[in-house]
Amino acid sequence: MSADNFIEPLLEALKHPLRGAILYQLLKGKTTASQIAQNLGEKPDRIYYHLKILKDNDFVGNPEIVVRKNYIEKYYELDSSFREKLLSSVREIAEREQEMGPEEFRDFMLSFLSIAISILQGYKKRLENIPAEKIQDIKRKNNFEVKPIFFKDDPYQKWLEDVRKVSHGSLINMFTEGAEGNLGLLAALPDLD
Repeated sequence: MSADNFIEPLLEALKHPLRGAILYQLLKGKTTASQIAQNLGEKPDRIYYHLKILKDNDFVGNPEIVVRKNYIEKYYELDSSFREKLLSSVREIAEREQEMGPEEFRDFMLSFLSIAISILQGYKKRLENIPAEKIQDIKRKNNFEVKPIFFKDDPYQKWLEDVRKVSHGSLINMFTEGAEGNLGLLAALPDLD
């Protein structure tokens, strides 16, 4: 599959934020549509619909079918070459960002922000339902942190440049103007499983 046959369908797929959130869930490993729905706070039917689109674009492989006593479960995972294609395409995607017109780039930014919002909303819904013992464990480990970070323009540009180097591209260039300048958001969220 050429870079164009991967990047164009990926950018098209990411126009719907739920697909990006599903891809993120699958990056963490093999799972069922029901588990994805629960993690994102969505209905399973919506997840199945978007999984089909991702599968039709060869981002998701054929599900593994597991027969249980009274039902069948399908475990979905990313296509075996998805990670490699994504990592090898990061630089080209960053170059395409520069070629996008204002409306197209706005849609691109909105997709990535919506993916983050979808992931955080799902996390919030799961957090609302976990037992007090798990909350106590998170508190004890001190592994939860969400902080807004406000920057003046020059330090923000330097910080973003450094972050891009770490992330191997500009895919995380989804920050917006904050109240006093540029806003970075640090969110360290412990696993709820």
